[in-house]
Amino acid sequence: MKYTYKSLRRILPFLKPYRALFFWGVFFTFLFTLFNGFTFTAVIPIIDTLTPGQSKFQFTVSDADHALLQKPEKTLGESWKSLSVQTQIQINKSLQSWSKQEQLLYLSLAIIPLFILRSLFSVLSIYAMRRLGLYAVRDIQTKLFSHLQKLSLEFYYGERTGHLMQRMTADMTHLNEVISQQLELLLRHGLTVIIFLGAILYISWEMSLFAFIVLPIMIAPIAAFTGKLHRASRTVLSKVSDLSAYLQEAFAGVRVIRSFGQEKFENQRLFLLADKAARVELKKHLYAALGPSLVEAFSAIASASLFYFGGLMIINQQLSTGEFIFFLLALLSLLTPIQQMSRMSAKFHQADAVAERIYDILDRVPKIQNPKEPHSLAQITQGLQFSDVTFRYEKSEQDVLRGIHLAIPAGKTVALVGASGGGKSTIMDMTARFYDPLQGKITLDGIDLRDLDLEWYRSKIAIVTQDIFLFSDTIRFNIAYGKNDASNEEIYQAARAANAHDFILNLPEGYSTVIGERGVTLSGGQRQRIAIARAILCNPEILLLDEATSALDTEAEKLVQEAINHMLKGRTSLVIAHRLSTIQGADKIVVIENGQITEQGTHAELLANQSSYKRLHTMQFENS
Repeated sequence: MKYTYKSLRRILPFLKPYRALFFWGVFFTFLFTLFNGFTFTAVIPIIDTLTPGQSKFQFTVSDADHALLQKPEKTLGESWKSLSVQTQIQINKSLQSWSKQEQLLYLSLAIIPLFILRSLFSVLSIYAMRRLGLYAVRDIQTKLFSHLQKLSLEFYYGERTGHLMQRMTADMTHLNEVISQQLELLLRHGLTVIIFLGAILYISWEMSLFAFIVLPIMIAPIAAFTGKLHRASRTVLSKVSDLSAYLQEAFAGVRVIRSFGQEKFENQRLFLLADKAARVELKKHLYAALGPSLVEAFSAIASASLFYFGGLMIINQQLSTGEFIFFLLALLSLLTPIQQMSRMSAKFHQADAVAERIYDILDRVPKIQNPKEPHSLAQITQGLQFSDVTFRYEKSEQDVLRGIHLAIPAGKTVALVGASGGGKSTIMDMTARFYDPLQGKITLDGIDLRDLDLEWYRSKIAIVTQDIFLFSDTIRFNIAYGKNDASNEEIYQAARAANAHDFILNLPEGYSTVIGERGVTLSGGQRQRIAIARAILCNPEILLLDEATSALDTEAEKLVQEAINHMLKGRTSLVIAHRLSTIQGADKIVVIENGQITEQGTHAELLANQSSYKRLHTMQFENS
């Protein structure tokens, strides 16, 4: 129970918004177990009525109870006790006035409403707890996804997509099962144990004392496997997560796998991962099964002992037959929840591991946060300014950028060129405030980006990259993604400006065509023009282009470049260019080498310098 308690401590904070629903779930579960006890209690008078030579059943009213009724002034507790005693006396009078046949009939009929109420409260408790689980997991899933959206790009670079998907899907299924089912069963079984323990103590303290000596022997096997079960549950989650991550990568890289003829190799990799997951899952099931099985074995020994001990008490007239039957039924009713709770420990161990993985994400503090007193601008008039900016990735030992001084005037186009790995994309990511400087600052109209309202700032930016991401939805949805309330006419105008309108109309369903995952049904140039249309529709004041034409053929590049040139007009733009021919008209070209700016100027000025830009230009045009 140690790990079950630990799991509950992790899970219960998730249920705080639903305290009322949790209360009703507990309340109805309590009523169910209470009426479940009543239905068992009805066995006593029925068995005693049917037992030959045994007097009619009646409640025992002691001399102290009669004295309580004569007491003139009573406390609140004594008044309730007095009411109970009076009820028992009235029932005894009725029982004595009935024949055995009448007593049997009325007692049998009384069981019917008990079972109906028991069933009603069972349904209500299950409904309340299922609703609690579904709503709580829905909120956890939303909160987790929202928090993941705030974490830095470095977090995603260090995490496998399959692992994150595992936490958002399979882990949530485990958590929902524990909250909506296992928690309800834990309450039901726990209350059943309490109620039936009280009942058997009331029937016979001698028999109960004997049972209390035997019960710990039956429960002992459960503790022997809880530690192993806990570790196995954690390992299962880890192995299944590895398998999920591998499958996600394999599906994404199916073209590479086939082109290199590695199908058999990948099949073997999958087999090894699935085999490890199966082995640890089997071990977990073994541990989960051993505890309850041992409980059942010890239960047989205990039951035989109780039959003998109880039989002696009946012979000595210390118990009635009905009371002995009820005692046995109540004790067996104790064993079932104990066995079930031993099986549930595996689920709670797994939920504990899931909760730990959830908190592992929720406890991460986003590096990019909105300031306490955010600023915004009515209009961008000066532009962006990098002032002595130095940056290093979290797990890197070297600075990616060093001492960057760069001005991007409002309404002007600045192009970044240089060899791969020089830091161009990092500058663009910092402009979008995906990262903050390690040293120095980046300002917009003189205000540090860290002091600007993040949502406002991002609403002023549009980014178009070489690796275009499109959703598996319609073209209309993808173009309007940054402006969900856009009208059809606005979408059409943006598509025309991006040289995309004509090819869209030629598709089977025009703007309603579903383009598949990542736009797989479109060509590279078509995807680029959809992305440009999406950026145009947002009407950004700051435009970021990251090698938007480097992977296109000549014809597609021409169409995309025309769309880009149309979009650049009048906007504050930062462009990363692989093909120098596309940025010759930029207001300023900046050469980045090894994290530093080595030169900057117009196309003509840099050609005249006979340095890095000149070498790049010569290499490209001589090879073309």
